[in-house]
Amino acid sequence: MKKIVSLSIIMSLSLVFLSCKKEEVIPVLDKEVRLVFFSGHWSTNQTDFELLPDFTHLIKFDKTNYSNLSSITIYASIATGSLDNTVEMELFNVTDSVSVNNTSLQASTTVTTVINYKLVFSDNILNELPEKEIDLAIRLKSKNGSYVYVTTPFLLLKRD
Repeated sequence: MKKIVSLSIIMSLSLVFLSCKKEEVIPVLDKEVRLVFFSGHWSTNQTDFELLPDFTHLIKFDKTNYSNLSSITIYASIATGSLDNTVEMELFNVTDSVSVNNTSLQASTTVTTVINYKLVFSDNILNELPEKEIDLAIRLKSKNGSYVYVTTPFLLLKRD
């Protein structure tokens, strides 16, 4: 009798589980991801590009780790310390020792009693980055040797 009851219970449970509809769970992904290089300010007065220090680099970036990317854009706030100067900033692929195409950003800003930063950003550089793991950094230079500044550069990754 116990065997029959046990068998009935097992069969009933099996039937219940088999009749359950299996649903595929797809996690909701962020439409935008911001990868910040560093928080804070950096400056230079060099007229040739200066690579910012190692601790500011974006280490082991691989665009293939992000599904359904539609664009990658670099943003930064940059400023000059004098009226007759221009700041130039670019994204640099440290791993391959090359500048990333289409990431050169420039600005001349007005100088008052405080530094006036200008928000600048690139076009879509998704196709400019290799499909492998790389280290990325910011390079900065001054047109005339007066100080120029960058603060909180970041990559904005957008998904479809």
